[in-house]
Amino acid sequence: MIPRTSGPRWVLAACLALLAFAGGRLVFDAFAYLRSPYSRDYGEGVVLALTRLLAEGGSYFGAVDDYPMIHGNYPPVFLLLSVPAFLLFGPTLAATRALSIAATLGIMVAVYAIVRARQRDGALALCAALLLAAPWFVVT
Repeated sequence: MIPRTSGPRWVLAACLALLAFAGGRLVFDAFAYLRSPYSRDYGEGVVLALTRLLAEGGSYFGAVDDYPMIHGNYPPVFLLLSVPAFLLFGPTLAATRALSIAATLGIMVAVYAIVRARQRDGALALCAALLLAAPWFVVT
């Protein structure tokens, strides 16, 4: 077992405050993305097209000359989880974005639980979980 953090508590508090800002930005941007009807990049359209193919045909592997002519690098689990929302709500960006947000929050909870179990320091575990929201590519 690793002993409790030995550094000054104010450093941990400053780190936590800085990372809380990143977490707040994630929450703010998540609500903005959920409300926006516009695609942020080409990948969102690919996800919708592949989800439609999966929902309607049982597979997203079509003929070589059929649309879409690319195969996305999205894990099949994400597309499988997107199918029920597609069947309920139709082709909407909000459903896949909500799934992405839920997955990100789930990973943050898992990181918190793992670090908390190993370190027994709640503030350090919270810093580790919020660190996930710091990179720009996680928010987008």
